[in-house]
Amino acid sequence: PSPKELVIARAGGWCEYCLSQLLFSPDPFSVEHILPLVKGGSDDPDNLALSVKAATTTSTFTHQRLTGDRTTCTP
Repeated sequence: PSPKELVIARAGGWCEYCLSQLLFSPDPFSVEHILPLVKGGSDDPDNLALSVKAATTTSTFTHQRLTGDRTTCTP
């Protein structure tokens, strides 16, 4: 399986930040780098997370992504 497939399987259909369910979310999900490649991150599954796309597009969630603080993914 690809790294993306491994991450999706690991997450089990839940946002790995706020625990929203893929099945019930009106927002799309994506697999993203926790630590960006430009900051030394890798494509290893341990550095990838399944997340609600809204959580990856606002600066509000930068702290959340880097610390693992699970709040809401709705900006």
